[in-house]
Amino acid sequence: MRHNQKDLEIEGTILEISATQNATVYPQLYQDTSDELRRLLVGKMGDEVEADEIVQYAFVRLRHLRHNRDVDNLRSYLFNMAVRLAINMLR
Repeated sequence: MRHNQKDLEIEGTILEISATQNATVYPQLYQDTSDELRRLLVGKMGDEVEADEIVQYAFVRLRHLRHNRDVDNLRSYLFNMAVRLAINMLR
């Protein structure tokens, strides 16, 4: 997947935010899942730009949720949140 400058800046910001409180979990989750999540959302929405925005927003939201430490499976939580965001955007 090609990334434009804005995508790279947002990815950098996400990684910086992640590094401040949890040095391994969030950057690794982003690295492991962002491309797969983008593909899923592009398939559901048919729009790469909107899918990228939702992926980025979902990661930022996940990082800011205070209760996420109680979530057993952050990957599943992230994917569910992103799909819900996509559904809301499509409405």
